[in-house]
Amino acid sequence: MFKEDDVVPNAITIIVSLISGLVMLIVFAVNQRLAKRTKSSSLNSAAKDNLSDSLVSIGTAIGLIFTQIGFPIVDIILATLLGLLIVLYWFWYF
Repeated sequence: MFKEDDVVPNAITIIVSLISGLVMLIVFAVNQRLAKRTKSSSLNSAAKDNLSDSLVSIGTAIGLIFTQIGFPIVDIILATLLGLLIVLYWFWYF
């Protein structure tokens, strides 16, 4: 499945993914607080979407880290779990 000449992710990719995940986590917290304060179901849905985005970005970074240190199977497992998470969130929203 993986060959020696497979591309290994660059550190900048991991850093950007982590920063993206952390920023989206902050956006989630802000939207969640505003949703509770205003009792807005729209903001609550947006906050859940922000949380999903954050988890995907952080999960991607973790998978890339494992790929970089020589365990690409972890990236495949995380990608599968994150895909399932996205589907479950879809059911959670609707």
